[in-house]
Amino acid sequence: MTVKVVESNVKLIPVGIYTDQEFDDLVEEYRLANMATYPGATFSTTEDGSHLYLMGSDKVKLVRSK
Repeated sequence: MTVKVVESNVKLIPVGIYTDQEFDDLVEEYRLANMATYPGATFSTTEDGSHLYLMGSDKVKLVRSK
């Protein structure tokens, strides 16, 4: 399965085509760069059919295909 990022306002997740693993690695890199470091801190994302919402106003428009 591939993930095509068609719009992004996040430097760490640029527009492009990625495998699922590559995309997951980019999201993990974003998480590590932006997550609070205090004990008990959590990080969550929300995905509706076409967008991945990250922290604040950060979002990525994507298309998943098989």
